[in-house]
Amino acid sequence: MVDNISKYAKRVKQYIAELEENSQVMTLHALQSLKKILKIITKCIQVSFGHFREPVIKILKLIARLRENSSVEVYVDVLDLMMTHFVDVILACKNSWITLRLILRCCLFVMKSLPDEIVKDIAILHMQKIALIRRCLRIAGDFRNQRVVMLFFFQCARAMSKDELDQFALLIFPPNELCYLRRVFTSSCFPSLECKIRSALNEYNDLLLSREVISFPVSHVDLGELKCVPMQGETIWIDFNSDPMSLSIYCSSRFLTNNSQDRLTLIYIPVKTISGFVTYQ
Repeated sequence: MVDNISKYAKRVKQYIAELEENSQVMTLHALQSLKKILKIITKCIQVSFGHFREPVIKILKLIARLRENSSVEVYVDVLDLMMTHFVDVILACKNSWITLRLILRCCLFVMKSLPDEIVKDIAILHMQKIALIRRCLRIAGDFRNQRVVMLFFFQCARAMSKDELDQFALLIFPPNELCYLRRVFTSSCFPSLECKIRSALNEYNDLLLSREVISFPVSHVDLGELKCVPMQGETIWIDFNSDPMSLSIYCSSRFLTNNSQDRLTLIYIPVKTISGFVTYQ
């Protein structure tokens, strides 16, 4: 079996090299090659993740690179292909969160480049598979890992009707969790998507018997001479992450740079760099 896996891995690398060399846009021929590659990876990655991690990353980079010069019509098929195969790859990643985040961010990149209705239709078509990603929330000991999973769910649902959202939420969360999360998940009253993600994850983490992430709001954050204060209607949160042990702080980038464009910035601090880290219960 190991010999066969090695042969498949070698074949996949060869196919990807040919695709990288010959493709400047995502043509139908390139799409067929991509489909062939992903079928092999999906078949083998559960047995040996290590052989296929690098090919997966190369495919993600290729999908992102070719998007600019490729048609919407072809990338509708690309997103459908990603939903078909990458859920299995995500579940094979297990604790390899670097790879998992790359996969979800590439999916998000493609989704944001396509019309809302198309994204909704593809998400509904693959709803059962998408719901399997929920198990990643439970094993994510880090808020940034949880955030990218929840962001993916919300982007899938961004154009869904209330009935479609209810059906989607019922698939993702079991009834004992959904009774608390439905209000957040289906509400349109939040001032921003980030506020909605934060509220959903705070509710979710409060439901867990063994909490992997503990979050609390702060009035401001002092970083040397810089002082981060929340924007009107928003809150700065500090997350205590258990795996890996770390602190994470999300705040507006306007307070960290001279750039007038407001973007969410992650300040990530591994525990080993903190002197006198405070334990929590």
